[in-house]
Amino acid sequence: MRSLGGIEGSNASFVRTKRNEQAISVAELIQERQNENLIVVGDFNAFQFTDGYVDVLSQLEGSSSLGALFPVQPIVSPPLTNISTAGTAEERYSFVFQGSAQMLDHCLVTEFDGLDIIDFAFARGNADAASAYFLNPSITTRASDHDGFVLYLRPEAPIVNDLEVVMRANQWQIPNPLASGSTIVLPEDWTIPRLHLYTLDGKLIYTWENMRGQLRLPELASGLYLLQYQQQTQMRQVKLVIH
Repeated sequence: MRSLGGIEGSNASFVRTKRNEQAISVAELIQERQNENLIVVGDFNAFQFTDGYVDVLSQLEGSSSLGALFPVQPIVSPPLTNISTAGTAEERYSFVFQGSAQMLDHCLVTEFDGLDIIDFAFARGNADAASAYFLNPSITTRASDHDGFVLYLRPEAPIVNDLEVVMRANQWQIPNPLASGSTIVLPEDWTIPRLHLYTLDGKLIYTWENMRGQLRLPELASGLYLLQYQQQTQMRQVKLVIH
C-alpha cells in the first residue's frame, strides 16, 4: 500500500486518493476469494484505527467506516478478522517511527474450514533494535525496520489419515542420481493420473497422464528437478538428481 508520506501537504490529494483506490482494489481481490481459507498479510502502511483520511483496514476487513474522509465501500462480506490485533496492547506494534511504536503490518483471515488458529506472535529483533545495526553485516538484528510475525495453524483432522495411503506412497523409492532419459519403474499396481516434472525454480518441463508400470524421462541437462504426483489423497514431490 502507498505509504502515509505526503498525506498532508501539497501532494495530499494524490496520496489520499491512491491509498483509497488501492484499498478498494485489494478488497475486491479478497471478496473474489471469500470461499477459500484466505490469509491476507503484508505491510499495509495503515493503522488498526483510522488515519482520518482513509480507513484502509476497515475497507479490507469489510468493517464499518470509522469516520475517515473516504467512506468504506461495501465490498468485503462476511468481514475478515484481524488476527494481528488480538494480542495484548503491549505487543500491538511492528514498526517504530521516531520513538512511536505502531502497527503497520497485519494478518487478516476469513473464517477457516478445517483449520484452527492456535497462536499468533511477532518475532522481535528489528523494530526494537538500534538503526545503527543496519550497517553491521555480521549480525541479523535490525535486518529490517519492521518485525515479522508467525501465524500458527493446526488442521482439525490429519492431512492424510489413511495409514495404507502413507505406506504405499513411501514405497516408491527412486534411485538417485539418474542419467538423462532414464526409465523409472512405478510401484506395482499403481496408476498415477498425472505427473509433473519441474525445475527447482518452478518451471514446468513435462507432464505425463495416466501412468502405470514405468515412465521414461525426457532428455534433461544435469541438475536437480522435482517430480510431483498425486496418489489418492496425497500430493507428493520427489527430488531427481540428473547427471
